[in-house]
Amino acid sequence: ILKKDGTSEKMDIEELYQALERNRDNSSFYAEIEKIQLLYPLKKLKEIRIVDTPGIETITAANQETTKEFIKKADVVLWVLSVHHLGQVGIDEELMEVAECGKPIIMLVNRIDQANENTEDIMDFIDDMYGFYVEAAFPVSGFKAFEGKKSGNDTLYNESGLVEILNYLEK
Repeated sequence: ILKKDGTSEKMDIEELYQALERNRDNSSFYAEIEKIQLLYPLKKLKEIRIVDTPGIETITAANQETTKEFIKKADVVLWVLSVHHLGQVGIDEELMEVAECGKPIIMLVNRIDQANENTEDIMDFIDDMYGFYVEAAFPVSGFKAFEGKKSGNDTLYNESGLVEILNYLEK
């Protein structure tokens, strides 16, 4: 955790999640944070820098401004949606605003392994709803990617969809 005052705090991933959970409703905790940096030895990430921003529709105007500043500097915008919230949240205006910045938008539908519907049907829905704004869309399981990498299970990692995304970004 890199703080705005220049100090930092190192911890493993479980400690980080616990700290974030403990401070879930503590806005002053988050106000002190410049960024949270997760380091993991993925070979492809040495060539690609991914920044996870607070998002467009966030709790504070400062978070929204931070996100907009990163979008201006980005080469590509990865728009992450949870498969559990498809069709529930209207994001058309936000997508249009980001598209107007002239940046390619790649949509990632996360938690695809938890979907009740067929993946092909979900991706058809994404194409119908957002295809005008996005250059490409990918189903992904962050859980499978993390667990596969952590346990050395290449099959699980390859099933996650992350390999396709990284290859697409690299090209």
